[in-house]
Amino acid sequence: MRILSGLWRGRGWLLGLMAAGLLLIACGSPPASEQATRAPTGESVPPSPTVTTAPPAATAVPTSVPSATTATSSALPDIPVGFTAEGFPYRGNPDAAVTMVEFSDYQCPFCLRHVQQTSPLLDKNYIATGKVKHVFRDFPIDSIHPQARKAAEAARCAGAQGAELYWAMHDRLFSGQNAWANQPDAIATFKSYAVALKLDKDKFDACLDSGQTGAAVQTDVAAGEAAGVDGTPAFRINEWVVSGAQPYDVFQQVLDAASRGEKPPPTPTPLPENANALSADPNRPGYTYSG
Repeated sequence: MRILSGLWRGRGWLLGLMAAGLLLIACGSPPASEQATRAPTGESVPPSPTVTTAPPAATAVPTSVPSATTATSSALPDIPVGFTAEGFPYRGNPDAAVTMVEFSDYQCPFCLRHVQQTSPLLDKNYIATGKVKHVFRDFPIDSIHPQARKAAEAARCAGAQGAELYWAMHDRLFSGQNAWANQPDAIATFKSYAVALKLDKDKFDACLDSGQTGAAVQTDVAAGEAAGVDGTPAFRINEWVVSGAQPYDVFQQVLDAASRGEKPPPTPTPLPENANALSADPNRPGYTYSG
């Protein structure tokens, strides 16, 4: 799994540090035999969620997309929330110059680590200040997290009743992860969260029992697989890619670079047999094969 896609080639201390801790910062993907065919290496999540294809109407994305409203679930209650034109839930300034798309799994302990340790600082310094729009997309890893997909459906069923309720359920699912993650069937727990959050219980229960948001969850999974996501959490920040529950300073460097309009350096061309790593790369004028 990539940690960063071309993040400051030459800053070896950063890449080395993250490579050493890679296995400790992300939930792994299912075996290749269980995954859909992926796009070629280098293909990325669409740079802006406003230009991707909308989920089918049957996925219960609200037919009337709410305008940005005041969140009630965040520690910073003035962060706007809403849905993009495609129905993806977002937090922050809808017109922010930087969009951070997160692929996550509600049952993944490393996703929980990100939510608890790093997300509050991102909220305070980037999202609440209007610099970044945070878009959340689902990537349940069924082979190791059997309850994650239904948790994702539960969040979407809450979202059918409003963006604020989507994010309230998002937060509740993560904060209660230890309570439901090892249950053989967590649906009753998800329904109890809906009651606690004052959702319309009958509508929520009918939505969750029918599986009507399952297609929307699978749309996200397919998008993540096509983008090369192979573990959670994974982030697309404009054209930059960050994988795993990286520390805040890694996100800070990437977000600041994206805010300045910087792009990641091109991916090095594979070194031809018997070639010198310091030789000029004919496919990338100005670069050597080593980058």
